[in-house]
Amino acid sequence: MTKSNRKELIVRMIAEQGYISVKDLSKMTYTSESSIRRDLQELENNGVVSRIYGGVKLRENSNIAAPFEKRIQKNHVEKNKLAKKAAGLLKDDMSIILDGSSTALYMLPYIESLHNPIVFTNNMYTAQKSIEKGIKTYCTGGTSENNSCVLTGFLAENNIKSIRADIVFFSSMALSDDGIISGCNEHETTLRKIMIASSELSVFLCDSSKLYTRSLFALCHVNEIDYVFSDLAEELHFETP
Repeated sequence: MTKSNRKELIVRMIAEQGYISVKDLSKMTYTSESSIRRDLQELENNGVVSRIYGGVKLRENSNIAAPFEKRIQKNHVEKNKLAKKAAGLLKDDMSIILDGSSTALYMLPYIESLHNPIVFTNNMYTAQKSIEKGIKTYCTGGTSENNSCVLTGFLAENNIKSIRADIVFFSSMALSDDGIISGCNEHETTLRKIMIASSELSVFLCDSSKLYTRSLFALCHVNEIDYVFSDLAEELHFETP
């Protein structure tokens, strides 16, 4: 198990149990307690966990991703607003990448109304819903981790590298006050970078709950993206890095 995979597993175990001891984390991950303490120090430095005597818990404002099924319904009004705004960029015959986020899923009703659209996605749930709407759909394939419907890994990466899409709609866990987009999953962040590079236009969908927060893995700066949509009425402005 790589260090990044171990840290993601640690966070998920803490999220499930609320509090967990260093000793239990060591046993459950087959890792020395000293290595676990180093992992927890890094997670604490990134604002994800709080260490207390003998163990650790998630910080109350932690931005660790919930299971996809729960995220679909979270902030659904805001996500609908984002999708409606972003739909103005859609055109007939477009090839469209939707990332694994629940926010990108909300683009499907608008894509459905197009003539001859094509959707590429690494989310099996999104792919299923797209197929049900009669949209020509490609699922990237890849690896499912922790029973997730979101696929990542070299198969997904290579398949996205092999196409040139018209547009990508994506979201991520956080957008800091200095304009850095970041996420909590290393592999999803890597795949999003490839999706952006494989598309003529890149569109970041950011509901207001993600504003002015940070997560573990940096994706890019907002000024490197073609369009940024928020559910806020005012326009977002960030300095060039």
